[in-house]
Amino acid sequence: MERDKQIVKEMLRYYYKCREVKDSDLEFLPFVVNNPNAYLLGVIYNQGMSSDYTWQISEFLKERLGHLDIRKIAEINTSYIETIFGQKPALHRYWKTMARYTKLAAERLVKNYNAEAINIWNDNPDVETLYARLLDFKGIGPKKANMAIRALALYFQVPIRNLEKIDIPVDVHVRRIFQRTGFSRSDKTEEIIKDARKIHPHFPAELDLPSWLIGRRWCHSQNPDCSNCVLVDSCRKIVYQAGNNSE
Repeated sequence: MERDKQIVKEMLRYYYKCREVKDSDLEFLPFVVNNPNAYLLGVIYNQGMSSDYTWQISEFLKERLGHLDIRKIAEINTSYIETIFGQKPALHRYWKTMARYTKLAAERLVKNYNAEAINIWNDNPDVETLYARLLDFKGIGPKKANMAIRALALYFQVPIRNLEKIDIPVDVHVRRIFQRTGFSRSDKTEEIIKDARKIHPHFPAELDLPSWLIGRRWCHSQNPDCSNCVLVDSCRKIVYQAGNNSE
């Protein structure tokens, strides 16, 4: 367990160092960083296309509309905003659906949050409350809500209570890092989630982005670059053979 704690410490140290120097792999677009409404819309748009692109859509929408005024968008005729989204090149693969979600989001923001998305999360909510608020927006399901809360806590440093209730999302990078470091002896999602709770109980999902960075840069599926990895001195370096979960 002490070794696990050391690995976690080194992972987080590396992640926050990258944040401090504004590592390009971790940076949101300035328009999204400075506009909570654009962030919320970006969460809604984040499906079916590369996230590198979907985070830009709100800025493209502003260019086409001439504004990103939530009150005005709430009053726009649905067919008009569908036309805006559908103009070639269409703003989204699912442009008609996203146009409708945009108008519905604007209407909810006006009705419940004084047209400002920041009011969804600026009252130091607990995870359950914030999760429920996000799910109220059409186009945001459990996966998007979880992602949005992680980003608010980790990137935007929004105070959110009970972060221990946000589990790590298990993707290929998390699975690989957890197996090779020895955090987890299973490749099953539910077991990796349990192991994350054990080794980092106060905020399991905090290990998501460090795992992504390390997996992207050194811990490749084939030919991992262990000698240059930031975890070189602490990682157990358990490289599994395909279909084999033993050391």
